[in-house]
Amino acid sequence: MKKKVNQRSFSFTLIELLVVISIISILAALLLPSLAAARSRAYQIQCLGVLKQLGTVNIMYADTYSGWGIPYGYNYSGSSWENLWADDQHGLLGMSLKNLMGLPTAYGWPKQLICPKASLSTTVSASSNLYYITRSYGLNLTSLFSLGTVYRGVMLNKIQNPSGKLYFADGVDSGISIYRSNYGTYYGVYGEQYNSNTYNMPAYRHFSSANISFADGHAGSLNYRALQDNTNVWNW
Repeated sequence: MKKKVNQRSFSFTLIELLVVISIISILAALLLPSLAAARSRAYQIQCLGVLKQLGTVNIMYADTYSGWGIPYGYNYSGSSWENLWADDQHGLLGMSLKNLMGLPTAYGWPKQLICPKASLSTTVSASSNLYYITRSYGLNLTSLFSLGTVYRGVMLNKIQNPSGKLYFADGVDSGISIYRSNYGTYYGVYGEQYNSNTYNMPAYRHFSSANISFADGHAGSLNYRALQDNTNVWNW
């Protein structure tokens, strides 16, 4: 005689189904912040890699041009520097940053050299796959030496404690300065914006920290508390 199978053992009641859904929802709620944090950490690491490249090329530039680091710009027009560090060509010392990095001289920068969290760094045109790097990174303008209207740069071998001095960092402008570094006054208020209130502003876009390329070529990250208004890091 065949044993009767209990159909109940092979099915869920509505209450049991709701319990399972609730458990899955709770697990998802617990895991999603961790996944978001992991993604943000990966973005920070990618950004640090770019700044390390900029630091290495800065040392190469100095080795090529009598100790001069990559300049902020050439040829002051009376209101701005016409040739910035991110432009295609630099006339006074010859080779541009792009040349040293082996990049084409087309206007704009490839996406892999843009901080993934730099939301202002858009493509240079609707049909282009190149981006504005100067909404991703900035060069330290604080106490930067200037040869009149011709050249604005610094000799790396004149910098004291280069391993502790900021050269490039996360920013929303081509140049960044200690005077816009206070988190509570600037980035903590405006975030990823570029306007008259935020030019020369560093960007604390990685867990309230900014990624930095230091004058000796290494890259690291500093929390805003360690970076804001800190003359030991900003002043050369």
